[in-house]
This record gives sequence, structure tokens and C-alpha cells, in this order.
Amino acid sequence: MTMKITKINLYPVPVNKDREGNTRLLATSDVVFNDLLLVTGIKLIQSNVDEGCPRFIRFPDKQVPSRDAEGKSKSIPIVNSNVQEFRDYITRVISSSYDALELE
Repeated sequence: MTMKITKINLYPVPVNKDREGNTRLLATSDVVFNDLLLVTGIKLIQSNVDEGCPRFIRFPDKQVPSRDAEGKSKSIPIVNSNVQEFRDYITRVISSSYDALELE
């Protein structure tokens, strides 16, 4: 079975240079695959590098406290793709949807 995006809900993050936190976050999205599987919270992020891959996605994850000496939190993926081509496909579709919203 081939996984295809059958529906996407995009939630753009308002551009605000004064906002704290990650100012590279462009949007979050809910994506339905094959009218069967809903994945919520996929983030579209602007890359720091303009060459090659200007945007990328980040799948939903859970931040958990680390048990190491530094005490930094760890990110554990809830959903992930082991196939780079599939990840690239999702990135293209979400990015294109975001671009279409900007043109409106």
C-alpha cells in the first residue's frame, strides 16, 4: 500500500519578530494519509541554510527530562519516517500548502 496525503489542515504561525522561542516555525499541520491515518502536530520549519533544503518538517515528539548530569530534556519521537523519500514527499506537500496560503 502506498501512503498518500488525502487531506491537510494547515495552521500558519503569525510572523512576529518580537515573539519569543522558535521564530523559524512557519506552521503546524494535521495530515491524513489514505483517508485512514491522522497525524497531528507536524511542524514546518524554516531552515537556517538557504541552499538545498530551505524548509523541513518535524514530526510530533514528547519532551522528557533527561537522567544525565546536565539535566537537559530529551526529545522522543511519537511518529517518524524511516524512508527519506516519504519524508521529502510530506515536506513538499506541506510546504506547497503553506506557499498557497501566502499567495492568497
